[in-house]
Amino acid sequence: MAQIFDQDGKLVVCTVILAEPNTVLQIKRKETHGYNGVQL
Repeated sequence: MAQIFDQDGKLVVCTVILAEPNTVLQIKRKETHGYNGVQL
């Protein structure tokens, strides 16, 4: 687990993984998918 701060200064927890080499296939946005994420 890691912690980052968003643009408003709010603390956000996240999981950071190393998975290389890889290609980002899709970016999931909260506005369209209900959550933020990436598909590798």
